[in-house]
Amino acid sequence: MFEMQKIKALVLDAVNGKGQIEESFKYGMVIEITRIVHIVLFLIFGFMHILPACLYHLCSIFWYSIAKQMVTKGKYMRSFYMSYIEIMLNTYIMTYLFGRECGFYLYNMLIVPLAFYLSYTHEGVWNRFLKPFLMGGLSFLEFVIMYMGADNFSGLFALTGGRLNFFYILNTFIVFASMVLFVTCFVAEINGRQHKLQQQNEELEKLANYDPLTGLQNRRSMRQKIKLCRFEHKEFALILADIDDFKMVNDTYGHDCGDMILRNVARIIMDTCTDGCFGSRWGGEEFLILVPGQLEDGVHIAEEIR
Repeated sequence: MFEMQKIKALVLDAVNGKGQIEESFKYGMVIEITRIVHIVLFLIFGFMHILPACLYHLCSIFWYSIAKQMVTKGKYMRSFYMSYIEIMLNTYIMTYLFGRECGFYLYNMLIVPLAFYLSYTHEGVWNRFLKPFLMGGLSFLEFVIMYMGADNFSGLFALTGGRLNFFYILNTFIVFASMVLFVTCFVAEINGRQHKLQQQNEELEKLANYDPLTGLQNRRSMRQKIKLCRFEHKEFALILADIDDFKMVNDTYGHDCGDMILRNVARIIMDTCTDGCFGSRWGGEEFLILVPGQLEDGVHIAEEIR
């Protein structure tokens, strides 16, 4: 059974920009919603003793049970094609049985956002753009035919008064609610992808500007800081420092020991460089520190580090 808790999570994700929707959940949601709609309509027409409508919706429930198996097997597009065929067929049969005024033709409006939403993650122009346009165009064509062709046709089982209004309101509500849900999922998925892309960009920026061993800024980042200070005509002092006999430490105790010393020195620099100071690993065992202000400020920081 489709988990309603996940819908709540999707709404929160759409707001927070952290939506991550799996393909199995996305296609399973479509199948489960349409199956539930047919179960509801089957019960309603059964209560009204309209046998042809009951038989059709019973067949549709079975049809969507097969489509759900397609989702379980990972055949997502095949399950969507089954949904597409059924929605198109549902529009024709229900309009033929009950006429245009019951509003069953409105289900065609679901195909356009649904086709583009489910094709959003696919690769290629055909799968991502042309196929949704084609499916939406055929749906729109059937919508026009049902709306104009059935203008004076009341259906084999003519409904009037309260029953007619009930079905029109029910179908309108189902279409509207489904659209809101699909749009919410779409927004959540887009926001989730943007959030993931932002995280990747932040990681790339960190790799580009920071030394992975010490956590200090690298030479490239420090050059940009110096260039910016010169451009803004800010006073600053530079401290160039290195570790005495570092090569001997590496040769005697190994590079792991040398890395530990570099990290400890970097930690001292980071703890000391406050109030706008920037520390960087200039290369090897050399460190360059930018201190805003006068030369005396730089001397003070240098003595603290030493």
